[in-house]
Amino acid sequence: RRSMGCARLALVAAGLSIALSAGAETLEVAGTIGVQKRIDRYLEVIEIGSGVELSISSVGGGKALLDLVEGKVAVVAISGGLDDAIAAAKRQAAAEGKTFVLPSTLKLYKLARAAGEEHPVGFITNGDPGASMQKVLKYFRSRHGRMVMLAAR
Repeated sequence: RRSMGCARLALVAAGLSIALSAGAETLEVAGTIGVQKRIDRYLEVIEIGSGVELSISSVGGGKALLDLVEGKVAVVAISGGLDDAIAAAKRQAAAEGKTFVLPSTLKLYKLARAAGEEHPVGFITNGDPGASMQKVLKYFRSRHGRMVMLAAR
């Protein structure tokens, strides 16, 4: 059944003849290496489906959340809970000689959990998601986007 889902994804990706235009929107995302590996397998399909180019940097969950709060990235991608990410951000801030202040405007958007994975991938924004993030969320809420997340391992 898993191979059938992957085969469908491959067919959909192969059948899509459109490509992101040179002027496509780019969304800066920071997160963990594990999340990047899960997303990278289907990056082209996600970008075509959402119309948004993803620029993903693996900096670790704590550094990513600290960067979000400092306005260096628009979105954080995590695998696990928000409490774990906050604890990691506090440790990262302390290591950098900073203080992490938790903004009340953080929002976590949980996505589907991949087969065999303990934690779902989630995206964190500081405040309402921008237009690019809304497009990515809309894609992941679509049937095809859910299939991608369920297959990503």
